[in-house]
Amino acid sequence: MSTAKSNGKADAPVQKVADAPAPVAKVEEKPLQSEASNHLSSPPGKEYKAAFAPKEKAGAPDLTIDEGKKATPVKKDSLDAKKPPQDLAKEGKIVDHTEAKKDAPNPIDGKGNDKPGKSEVSTNPNDKVVSNTKPVETKTEVQPAATSGEQLTVAQAGDKNLVEKQNEKPETKPIISVELQNQDNPNNSEGAHFTVGENGDVVMAVDPEKSKDKNIKVVLERKAGQLNPTDAQKEAADELVRYLSQRLSSSEDGKPPQPVELKDKDNVVSQQTETETKVEPPKTQQNYSPETREQIGNLNRFKGSGGVDMPMTQSDGVGSFDTRQVPRQLNESDKQAALKEVVAGLFKPDEKAPYETIRKTADGVVHVGRYGLSAEQIEAFMAGLGDPPDPSKIEELVKQGKLPKDFAEKLKNPQFFNQMKDMVKQMQTGNVTPEALQQFLPKELQETIALDLVEKMKGKIGEAPGAVAAAVLSGKSAENVSPIDISTPGALEAAEAGDKLYQIATKRFENEAAARNPAGSDSGAAVVTDQDKRSLIVKALELARPGKPVTEAAISAVNTIIEKESSWNPKAINNWDSNAKAGIPSQGLMQTIPPTFKENALPGYDKDITDPLSNIIAGIRYSDKRYGGVETVVAKFKSGGQNKGY
Repeated sequence: MSTAKSNGKADAPVQKVADAPAPVAKVEEKPLQSEASNHLSSPPGKEYKAAFAPKEKAGAPDLTIDEGKKATPVKKDSLDAKKPPQDLAKEGKIVDHTEAKKDAPNPIDGKGNDKPGKSEVSTNPNDKVVSNTKPVETKTEVQPAATSGEQLTVAQAGDKNLVEKQNEKPETKPIISVELQNQDNPNNSEGAHFTVGENGDVVMAVDPEKSKDKNIKVVLERKAGQLNPTDAQKEAADELVRYLSQRLSSSEDGKPPQPVELKDKDNVVSQQTETETKVEPPKTQQNYSPETREQIGNLNRFKGSGGVDMPMTQSDGVGSFDTRQVPRQLNESDKQAALKEVVAGLFKPDEKAPYETIRKTADGVVHVGRYGLSAEQIEAFMAGLGDPPDPSKIEELVKQGKLPKDFAEKLKNPQFFNQMKDMVKQMQTGNVTPEALQQFLPKELQETIALDLVEKMKGKIGEAPGAVAAAVLSGKSAENVSPIDISTPGALEAAEAGDKLYQIATKRFENEAAARNPAGSDSGAAVVTDQDKRSLIVKALELARPGKPVTEAAISAVNTIIEKESSWNPKAINNWDSNAKAGIPSQGLMQTIPPTFKENALPGYDKDITDPLSNIIAGIRYSDKRYGGVETVVAKFKSGGQNKGY
């Protein structure tokens, strides 16, 4: 089953289910419990395409394993760091492909640096392509920062950062680069030392120890339409990084081990492996928390993926949508809410207590709450209230629904206000506590400060969601943010990721709106009522699994899949993924393609793929046959395992 929502018109009333001939066993009526998210990235009645980069050309040469030369998947602790790569190849742990690739060009400049390039952030939130890369031009003049009231742009930065970079000494530390690259692009694996296949097997194209390379590139192959690496690839990448880091950091001359830098731009390597191997993040990301680096990597996977077969489940782990515990404020628009979600998503607060999150980044700045607010940003908001605070301004915030009345009354008290200022000072020293945040920075106030902050940043930077989020992550107030703050390499990476997250957030909000008002959406889809959902699933399970009891786990699993796949829109159709391109788009509640529906449908329920009961029956039967049950499919969702099209 592939995920999508579509523009199909309703032509089959759901009530036809009631006329189905098969008897239905009585099951105790209980509220339908679902683990499915209410926020889906692909809205009903809308096409959703993760087209974050131009399509790549097909026709890649086979860079996997030669005939007759097979390797077992690389598992944890399977590579002995005392042995050079050639010995591992002789033992069959990896495949030696160096002879075939010995003349392949290496894009590394020999100084431990990649080819220079500058990422450009689009200032148009409607752009499908959020960034591109162009050669860096040497600049000798630095443009002045914008004065008060002027709008900053990424290009205005100049860039002083680049001028300073020219005077830096070349990096000498060893580097391991890990990235996903599409298998169907002829240039994807160019310059790679190691390639990790779908099953976790490793091919060595260049022996880094023979070539004396200290900048080692590891590529994980992915098929067109695939977004995430397989579990086997992630395990192999972890082990390969562990092995390579130990080989690179070892010293034969008695000198201390060298620190190894890990450039993991697609967040492939686990945090556990990073911690155990003591690899360092790139200098560009060292001021970001591990959580933010993880989110940037997850979002970077969308680039060049060519679309995904299950966009809703694939994007479930991206962002921080489910941590918002406060309803939207009065007149808070979809765009404002989406922009706030970009900030929260890149910061990625603690799931269990998002508004009490406390983190200190490498630059010494303490960030708190769902949006990672800094002391400087909170102080700027408080200054706008006056000192002592102006009661009329506080009352206006109450009228706008931005402050609860009980907290507003406390805020009017100069003594409480001074205690709040003391709490902010404690933030600067890193001594703030979750209890202090609950008392002086409640959820509603955090939402108000975040909205005020992103609007002020937008007024200074412009309509560039990613750049606005990067500016907030810097910890600077809108009054103090400068062109340099949004043009450093790290800020540009965060901005590019933020633009992708903004696209996902806006699509999710479109879906929410369509779900709240199906009749008003352009899907025109028939709607299965809440009262009918349970009985429909029970009947489908009875028919799909004759003689087997209908369990609550099975009912919940089917409901979860339907909510994720079609949001209970019987006319949902995927018009953009690989199946659609092949002329067999996924359709219906459980998003089956026509051949799958035909093969798994029951006689009498094989005429209409969009009929709710017929579609669910086929989906259950196929899931049972291929995955061992709908329960297994949902368990895969919840465990974060590799999702595949049904």
